[in-house]
Amino acid sequence: MFFPAETPRIRPLSSSWRHVQHANYNHCLDDCFQNTSLHLRFTAHEIPLIYGVKGSVDPELTLIEAIVALYDHDAWVADLDTLGSLEKVSRLQSGCDEERHKKCARLTRKTAWTSVDNWDELLDQPNSAKGNSVGVLRAHGNWLARLAATALSVQKGYRTVVLLQKELCQYCIEQLGPKQLPQV
Repeated sequence: MFFPAETPRIRPLSSSWRHVQHANYNHCLDDCFQNTSLHLRFTAHEIPLIYGVKGSVDPELTLIEAIVALYDHDAWVADLDTLGSLEKVSRLQSGCDEERHKKCARLTRKTAWTSVDNWDELLDQPNSAKGNSVGVLRAHGNWLARLAATALSVQKGYRTVVLLQKELCQYCIEQLGPKQLPQV
């Protein structure tokens, strides 16, 4: 049986300005995380399972510490607690209604939208994100990168919302309020 690491590690921030742009979100559905991979590895931390009568140990059943490691190309990014993180995520399932879509055309932007196009941009929170800002991870159609980004975002302490339907418009997302929107 596997159990997650108690404190997953995250790589330090990059000092290269070329990796961290924090550009405004342009509403394009792109996948900028195509080179993302997750790897399962085990540490040397093993605990034999003790059950039943005091003193009996079943050496065939052992708890093993397992780590899900996030890689971009061949560079390690972080160790993830995927199961623990998913418990702390808000999920939006309801779509928009016609009345709200009519208001989209008249929408005044209350919130700054920032594109998150690589792992360094997710790790390095922009200064504007401390206020009324939303980071939009551009991993359209890439469930693996979305899972990894969700876990990493929660581990970093960011408010995280996963949109489950494409039909949710910008107006409907902004109606949630900045306290419920993901911050990066």
